[in-house]
Amino acid sequence: MHGDLYYIPDARPAPYVQRGHAFSLGDGDEAVQYPRNWLDLATTDDLAGIGAVLVVTEGEHGDPRLYDNTEEFDGPVRRLVAVPRPAAEVAAMLDLAKNEAKAQVDAAAEVARQRFLTPGSGQAMVYQQKATEARALQAGAAGPFRHLEAEAGITAKTIAEVAAVVLAVEAAWLDISAMIETQRLTAKAAINAAQSLDHISAALAAVQWPVAKE
Repeated sequence: MHGDLYYIPDARPAPYVQRGHAFSLGDGDEAVQYPRNWLDLATTDDLAGIGAVLVVTEGEHGDPRLYDNTEEFDGPVRRLVAVPRPAAEVAAMLDLAKNEAKAQVDAAAEVARQRFLTPGSGQAMVYQQKATEARALQAGAAGPFRHLEAEAGITAKTIAEVAAVVLAVEAAWLDISAMIETQRLTAKAAINAAQSLDHISAALAAVQWPVAKE
């Protein structure tokens, strides 16, 4: 029950009537029926005439993972009661929340990585081979450098220039990858150290993944 709830002592089937619900007063053939919209249309005098009082709420409920929430009614007063759950139950819940949060961080880190990568394991192997060839070329190896040669005249004029571009891209990616890894590990460490659900939420909110430039 919530919202516009009225306490009407003699109402049937119950003394608590939600706005928009029908009710009756009296029993048997003497009962007076009140339609669903009666409370919406009633004046202050109408309400007073049947003893209808708007229910007020006292107290508050807690996080259902930490508290057993109930409510009690006493005339026109609705009391919200939050009873702390047993410590062992809360500890188990906190551990579960930590595991879920760390999995969320890992998933978000992968999403962040993919913003800077071309999807596909095959394409990743191509990039790796290009970088291997580029390093070999710059180290003075004789070749062949098939991937660099395939890209010569497209990305850059010569294979030496292609190699320079490939290694520059790789260096930029390594910087980004390291940033992502720092954020991931820092967040998971904070989650592991969290003593409450609020601490876990704060650890998740503090993560700042790098954003790809458009």
